[in-house]
Amino acid sequence: MLLGCAGEYIAEYTKWRTEDARHSLGRRSLIILILGLGTGLFSLIKTNALAGLIIVSMGEQVEQAGKKAERVSGSLGTALSIASRAESASSDALSNSQKAQTASTTAIDLAMGARHEADSFEKDIVLAKTQAASAESHLAEAHREALAAKRELDEYKAPREITVQQRAQIASRIRPFSPIRIDVLVVGGTTEIQHISDAVTEAITGGGWTIGNFGIPMGGISATGITVLTHLGSTTREEQAANALVLALQSSGLPTGRNGAQFNDDLPAAMTGRWDTSNVARIRIVIGAKQ
Repeated sequence: MLLGCAGEYIAEYTKWRTEDARHSLGRRSLIILILGLGTGLFSLIKTNALAGLIIVSMGEQVEQAGKKAERVSGSLGTALSIASRAESASSDALSNSQKAQTASTTAIDLAMGARHEADSFEKDIVLAKTQAASAESHLAEAHREALAAKRELDEYKAPREITVQQRAQIASRIRPFSPIRIDVLVVGGTTEIQHISDAVTEAITGGGWTIGNFGIPMGGISATGITVLTHLGSTTREEQAANALVLALQSSGLPTGRNGAQFNDDLPAAMTGRWDTSNVARIRIVIGAKQ
């Protein structure tokens, strides 16, 4: 019983090893405790039975003593003494029986309490497993979101590019409108802007168009993406050519817009490069930063 109590104490009130080890120790200690209480109960029952035998034996002795008292008056004192001891033994047996009953009740209460705690512990384990599964699911979702964010960041950082095949496709789409002149305005001096500007102008000239003015603003102007504009008083064919260029660039994956505002012959901004305000093309393309 002491081992069972010690095991229950360690399992319930200490942090010995792991939770599973304490749970296993608690179950084993409970079994030991129940076995110990059962053994004690069995011993008390045997004691009670033995006391009953003693009482029977004492009764026989009292009867014999009475007979002897009738025969020998001098044995009366001895018989009374034996009867007194028998009565004391009977009282002790009754007391032991009551103790056995109390111990049995206590053992049952302890067993029920231990079972309740075991059930509660099992529920806690199930809840912990459920929470762990939920945490794993959230972690997997967070990982997927992180990968998606990384892909978006990589796409954001990646420079704009059009392959040789895409340049040929752009040239093929705008060739029906050649020959036609177009001015190029490059806003920004980064390597990425210069690279995409060269690729776009190569595709345009591949379609039979001619690059007229080419300038890089010196400051005071900013632009993102690619925008195509037309001159004031442009013809229907020139408008169609501008729209065809926008669609061709978009089909190659380059974000390109069509600005409805029209320009005149004025210098757009102070710039470097070649820009003749007396010979302004009817279509203009503005190439700025990616974002």
